[in-house]
Amino acid sequence: MAIFYNTSPFRLHLVIPASETITNFRKSQVLCVPFIPTKLWAQVGMDLIGPMPKTPRGNQYIVTLTDYFSKWAEAAALPDKTAQGIGTFIYSVSFYH
Repeated sequence: MAIFYNTSPFRLHLVIPASETITNFRKSQVLCVPFIPTKLWAQVGMDLIGPMPKTPRGNQYIVTLTDYFSKWAEAAALPDKTAQGIGTFIYSVSFYH
């Protein structure tokens, strides 16, 4: 089992041996392994923010996507948090880059 958390500017992977269970988990047993991306779009982070007050265009959510290597960020406003809307955003970002 692995536990992941984000720490700027690196993403740290906390690795727990498979023989351990969550109840036996101790911080002293965790190995911190920094993951440093070596090329563009090798690792990205995504966040969905909202609900926010509705805009005149009917949007209530903001979706963001950040490339950890270049620190390039993309954002878009969405009317809802459906898989189709988020998928369209991911497709549009990957298509243009």
